[in-house]
Amino acid sequence: DYTQFNVSTNAQLGKFFPEKAKVSIPVYYAYGKEVSKPKYDPTNTDLLLKESLETLETGHERDSLEDLAKTVYTTKSFNITNLKVDIKSKKFPMPYDPANFSLSYAYTEADEHNPDVLRSVTRDHKGTFMYQYNIQPKPWEPFKKFKSLSKPIFRIIKDINIYYLPSSVNYATTLRRQYEEEQERDLTGAGIDYKDPDNSLLTVSKDFLWTHDFDIKYDFSKELRFSFTCSANSQIDETRYAPVNKDLFPTEYENWKDTVMRSLLHGGQPLAYQQTFTANFTSPLNKIPIFSWITSNAMYTGNYTWDRGALTAEDEEAGRKYSSMGNNITSLGTFQWDGRLN
Repeated sequence: DYTQFNVSTNAQLGKFFPEKAKVSIPVYYAYGKEVSKPKYDPTNTDLLLKESLETLETGHERDSLEDLAKTVYTTKSFNITNLKVDIKSKKFPMPYDPANFSLSYAYTEADEHNPDVLRSVTRDHKGTFMYQYNIQPKPWEPFKKFKSLSKPIFRIIKDINIYYLPSSVNYATTLRRQYEEEQERDLTGAGIDYKDPDNSLLTVSKDFLWTHDFDIKYDFSKELRFSFTCSANSQIDETRYAPVNKDLFPTEYENWKDTVMRSLLHGGQPLAYQQTFTANFTSPLNKIPIFSWITSNAMYTGNYTWDRGALTAEDEEAGRKYSSMGNNITSLGTFQWDGRLN
């Protein structure tokens, strides 16, 4: 027997706020469940499951066997994407406008149990905070209205311009935690204690990362433009092998929570860092009549990366958060120039 059930829904919770508040809270939720019931008894494949259930005396025994025989797979998903208050300054976009800030959160969970696995749990949490400030600033052109500079020979002076503000500033930080826990059934009768967090049939996998991304674009003038981007990744410390299950292992859960909170307060352990700086220059020489047949452009790009070295077996045994073999650093700068004689 096989049954499947799925449901999903979308809602805009911002509708519960006054229209003038311009609150946007798009929410998505999905739930799915699959149940597969075998024809034969998984504990005795020579018998039909129905026959095995009839031989049991108590309802509790029948429920236990029926639950063991089933394969049940359940999924849950919950998302809030781009939660924001879309209020902007009327005359000119300001850095502190609420519309520049947004939040997103995503959670997925998958649970399964079958004749071989007592429980298998996978959870994924992801939360993101974003700041985006994008404008089209007007340049300051001190000589633009000078009629005495109207002649072509003075164009290079008349066109002098400077931008006070960057055209965009963006920042995003994301916390993502992934966790997997699987408890296999004791099919050999070895007397495994499922309440023991160190039992040999329990496996745990976890990963907790914190990323930061930043970029800024600033045109000093129409001829000289800069951009800078950087990204940093850190790992949040967790208890190394212990399961994170508040209901079954409360002591291990409290230890994990204390470890994570301390690590969050210190920003985690750095894993990698990358940055790129670029500068573009367009020569205004062709604005001088005698050199109007010359065009010239130059670009500089600088890249820098840092990666934490791999931890050795000795590092892990000593509980070190850094590699005794050192880290990896690369730095690269390139310069390009092109000119044309038209």
